Parts: sequence; C-alpha cells; structure tokens
Amino acid sequence: MNKISKIIVVFLLVSMMACQKANVNLLTEEIFAATAKKQVEIAKQKAATLNLATNLKNVDASSIIFPQEEGNAGEIYWQVFKNHLNTRTPEEQALIGQMRAVAEAFDSEFKAEENAKITPQLVELVKAEAQKLAELPELAELEKGAKRKTMRLIGETITIPENLRSIKPISPDLIRGYGNAFLCKGLLKEAAGDKVAAETALQTMIAMGQHFAQDANYFHYLNGMAVVLSGSLSLKQFYERTGNKEKQAAADKVEKEANEQLTQVYQLGAVDPDRQAFNILDGLGFLDDGVPLLTSIAASETVPAGLRAKAVESLFTGYTFRYLMAIRAGKPLESTEYAPPSDTRLQSLNQVASSSNKALAQMASNAKATLEKMKGQTSAERAKYWKEISETKN
Repeated sequence: MNKISKIIVVFLLVSMMACQKANVNLLTEEIFAATAKKQVEIAKQKAATLNLATNLKNVDASSIIFPQEEGNAGEIYWQVFKNHLNTRTPEEQALIGQMRAVAEAFDSEFKAEENAKITPQLVELVKAEAQKLAELPELAELEKGAKRKTMRLIGETITIPENLRSIKPISPDLIRGYGNAFLCKGLLKEAAGDKVAAETALQTMIAMGQHFAQDANYFHYLNGMAVVLSGSLSLKQFYERTGNKEKQAAADKVEKEANEQLTQVYQLGAVDPDRQAFNILDGLGFLDDGVPLLTSIAASETVPAGLRAKAVESLFTGYTFRYLMAIRAGKPLESTEYAPPSDTRLQSLNQVASSSNKALAQMASNAKATLEKMKGQTSAERAKYWKEISETKN
C-alpha cells in the first residue's frame, strides 16, 4: 500500500468510527498532520545525514565525449520526443517493446554473470531488435542535439503550468531506450570493425544522458544519470578492448562518479514505521518542519537541477497534497478544513524564485503565485480550485 492509499485508509477508518455522528468534518488538518508526521521526521533525519545541499553535485562527462558547441540541445531533441508523447499508441508500444527487449536481455546477462562485459557479443542475444534500434532514423537528430553543450526542456520547450504536478516528463522508457539504441549502434559498429564510429556512438549515448541529467525535472535527471552510468561503463570497456589506457581511466572516473551519485540518490528512499515506502523529498514537504531543508536543496546552485526541481515541487505539492487526499477519499470538497499555506512556505518559494536557473525560478514563481491565491480562499474554495487546476490539460 503506498502513502496515498495509506492516508485514504486512515480517512475511511475515521469515517467508520464516526458514522453515527452528524456533520463531523473528517478531513481536518489534525488528521493529516498526524498521518504525515512520522514520514516528515524520518525524512528530516535522513536528509540531514545525507547532507544533500552540499554532497550532491553535477557529474561532468565532458572529458570523455566529443567537443560540443554552444546551444540548447533541447530544441533538437524536442523534434524527436514530441512525436512520442502518447506512449499508448500501437506504434509507440511496438517501439518501447523493442527497447525493453534489448534492455532486459542486457540486464539478464549481467544478473547471470558476475563482472559481465558490455561487448559486441551481447547484441547477439537480441540481434534483430538491436539492429532495428541502431537503425532508427531519429538517431540522426539526437546525434545533432548531443553535439550541443547544454539541454533545457523544462521551462523552454515544455512550459511550466500553475500546477507543477501537471508537468509531463519524457517517458523513462524512451530516454533509456534511445540511450540503448546508441549502445547497440556502437557495439554493432565495433563488431563490423569501425572503431571510430563505435566510439562516437557510445560518446553520443553519454552526451544525451548528461543532457537529461541537467534538466529541471527529477525523472529526466534520474534516467539521464542511468544512461551516463551505463554509457561510461560501456565506453570504459571499449577502451579496454582497444588498449587505450588513458581514455579508459577517464571513462572509469566518470563511471565511478555517476555510480556514487546514483547510490546517494537511491538513499532518498525511506520506509516509515508502518513499513510504507516514500521519497524523503516528498516527505519533507508535508509539514512546515521540513521546509527549511527543502529550501536549502532547492536554492543550492551546485545541486543537480532535477533534484532542486523535486524540492521545489515538494514545497508546492506538500501543501496541496491535503486536497488531493480529500478528492481521492471521495469526500465533499466543501467539508475540508485545512489551514492556508504558511508564510514560511511562501517565503521559501520566493527565495528560490531568484535562482539563476530560469526553469527553477519559474517553477518557484508559479508555485508561489498559486499558493498565494489559495491563501486568500476558504478551505473549501482551495479544494475546489485545486481540483480545477489539476484537471487542466497541458
């Protein structure tokens, strides 16, 4: 049972116990606070231990890829990804199926054999699917984008709405899938004896992964870093086979840094006393006690933008989560009785709104404006407004 289901169950249990009482408001601030407090306390302790605001920094893979030119890779990438937003169509399901088949074959090989190598022989496990991925026509556009230094999707090609929960990230299957497409291309080129093309394909994989790891979206960051990790490992082993010790050492350094960072990020997961798993960045947002830690992460100019975006989102959704629970519990919106957004939360968003990262600044500004509007409403009006902006299509 996830935390949403857990809180709904709490509400339902309270409802059953109070069913004989008339006009009892079951969706109170006290109930929410009691339910969220355990997770907030655990999140505070773990966040302090991890010291996220200073320990997590961007991984720089520029030393192991080709020279890049100025420009936003997102402008080029979007021409590819905008055609794949509806992942439920038969065509998209077929593409994702090919991508998953390759990923699962590679994963199975690694699970079955300790210290397994990413070699051209791996492609033989799913050669038909790998060949199709390596020959996808959109790879040519992605290669053009990979040659640019930076990537910004959120806040530029993907607009930031008043409800931050409405931001639709690129499918993780596609980010990792296109990364694996370049891996397949590299291994097939190596098998054919074209080592220059093989190296370029693996470097393109890493460049694209690093681009997504730079974007102001938590899921883009996570999946981009996963592509950087597998790409740098693949490139390291390629250099090992070709006997280039210097480049092998450089790729090994990036691989270790990416692995270390992902290991730290995976520690954002926690389990509360009721054995419910949750992300501590989500947990910190439920009550004002967690706001200072979220603010320190969101305002840090050295923390990866995706993690900072997650902190900004939590400053916003940690409050609005109350009204989501009211809607999910099936209770009348006019029955809600929650306090308005606190000045502490609004001041934190105002601080992040001055960030030099335009996407993060815009996210914080939009979140602050929405919460300020809710602050001037009654609890029932806030619930109704939250439902309205949650149903807005972006």
